[in-house]
Amino acid sequence: KLNKYQHYYCFTMGNINIPCPCETIIKGKAVWDAWNSCKEIAREDAIKAYIAKVEELAQKQSG
Repeated sequence: KLNKYQHYYCFTMGNINIPCPCETIIKGKAVWDAWNSCKEIAREDAIKAYIAKVEELAQKQSG
């Protein structure tokens, strides 16, 4: 799921623009790390990666 959210945030909000949450906020930190890892990806590439991931997950659920 983080891979999907990573690209979603990249193409909807651009580069990460919030400070890193505290290490004790595990879910928030994981989402922040995923979003931060794609900070140099072009918007179009993030859209393509997001669509590919959603299609992959849909295929897994249907088959």
